[in-house]
Amino acid sequence: MACAVGFTGDSKHGYTIHVKRRDLMRRITAIARAQGIEPVWCEGGAHTKVVVGSRSTVIPRHKEIKEPLARQIIRDIEED
Repeated sequence: MACAVGFTGDSKHGYTIHVKRRDLMRRITAIARAQGIEPVWCEGGAHTKVVVGSRSTVIPRHKEIKEPLARQIIRDIEED
């Protein structure tokens, strides 16, 4: 993620960097709209599934998500 909005913590000082779930969802929406696509959100029990065009991924239902997972979710959605 190029944008550090919503990141908390500092891995250099021994604690994990997290991304706020709502900020990650806003970022996914922005990526989809930049591609001219409206994201489709499906709420499940423990995860939210998002579909952007032909790509899909799931977002865990936690207030904060660890940075490596957030980066992978963004990669899953972005076009090559």
